[in-house]
Amino acid sequence: MKLLGIGKYVAGLILAAPVFGVQAQTVLQLNNWLPPSHFVITDVIKPWADDIAAATEGRVRIQVTTSSLGPPARQFDLARQGVADITWSTQGYTPGRFPSSESVELPFLSNTAEALSVAYWRTHNAFFGKLNEYAGVKLLSLHVQPPGELFTKDKVINSLDDLKNLKIRVVGPITSDLMKQGGGVAVAAPVSQIFELVSSGVVDGSFLTTDSIPQMKMTDYLHHRTTVDGGFYNASFFLVMNQKSWDRLSSQDQQAITALSGEAFAKRMGKVWDEKRAYGIKQFEEHGGQHIQIQGAALEKLKAKMEGARTKWIATMAERGVDGEAALKMVREEVGRYKAN
Repeated sequence: MKLLGIGKYVAGLILAAPVFGVQAQTVLQLNNWLPPSHFVITDVIKPWADDIAAATEGRVRIQVTTSSLGPPARQFDLARQGVADITWSTQGYTPGRFPSSESVELPFLSNTAEALSVAYWRTHNAFFGKLNEYAGVKLLSLHVQPPGELFTKDKVINSLDDLKNLKIRVVGPITSDLMKQGGGVAVAAPVSQIFELVSSGVVDGSFLTTDSIPQMKMTDYLHHRTTVDGGFYNASFFLVMNQKSWDRLSSQDQQAITALSGEAFAKRMGKVWDEKRAYGIKQFEEHGGQHIQIQGAALEKLKAKMEGARTKWIATMAERGVDGEAALKMVREEVGRYKAN
């Protein structure tokens, strides 16, 4: 009984004593709709999450879901409504909702995702923030993928005219309009259906990024790769966080996350995606793939036909009080400046 009394006394002292070195931990849920082995998750998102845990000394940890809480098109709203704390997706899944993102989806802008991603973030802060397109969430970062290219099974594409009567899987309005201009048939389908469409002969090819070729096991089906300087198109992406989840963090932890997000995250994502593109090109060539770059008069004709997308976007921005011409100029200058460095 004496020992029991001492035990109670010691226990009381321990419970009453202040605890040093133990801090509350915040676990943030990041929703993932990609395959868990996708490089966006393994090579970018998880290392970024690890860096945040280290920078906050373990106070903030990001947990990636093992299954998605909603389809890709709902990712922004999942974060806005608090279903998930953090989400990542492309603005292209909700056309018209984020018109400023179309600034970096236009053709002929950049040959690297890293340079254009950094330029995108800087231009957004200079021109597009006032549009409040990301109201209801904390915008953590923006970025793009490598330049979009055209892959075909049998026919070599040297010019716009070569698209006539071909069925090509398209990515958004820019490539749809390009098929219309060339007299071809635009087939709208998600990336998950490309293998089936190509392998079964439903389409003659697809607009894609080269990193997708080995990833989707398309090296035995798509034999011709047609490119233009700066890409036929691009796709933009966002990384956002529920506003209340952000507000609950300490100022110190917010600063730590901010330092690893924004331009730093855009650069990280762009660099990794460029590396995957380089690997895709290598795999395509090793399987005997043919590369054609549209140049000269054929390129000038193509640019003239695709000018409408640029002027339409500039008009859309003017309606919202943004100088679209100046914004595009900044994008190009920032890409050039980044490449020069």
